[in-house]
Amino acid sequence: MYIKSKYSQTVVKDYAINSSDTSRAENLWIQIINGKTKYIIGGIYRHPSGSLTEFSNNLEETMCKVSKCNVPYIIAGDININLLNCSTDKHTDEYMKNVLLHACDCYAYTHHIPQCNIN
Repeated sequence: MYIKSKYSQTVVKDYAINSSDTSRAENLWIQIINGKTKYIIGGIYRHPSGSLTEFSNNLEETMCKVSKCNVPYIIAGDININLLNCSTDKHTDEYMKNVLLHACDCYAYTHHIPQCNIN
């Protein structure tokens, strides 16, 4: 993660998402201060072969911690979840519910959705 040197920055290890053999996630959480405004930035890479349920639970736990700070936060990265499966896959649906539960707290949340052809 690159952050311009003009911003004060601190790595926040308390927000790290737990990683295990069944749910591998690489993540970095940084607090950035711009003048009097603070932001939390979370960069996440979720390995596609890991347990989606375990990752979702761990992410929700982290989002709860971040939400309690009353600081706008941004989560970005490669989560490796096909959101087009939301209506047909129970684990994807549970993940989306967890994310949407915290969506009002989250300043931005990015996902890459593969392009699909609709006939």
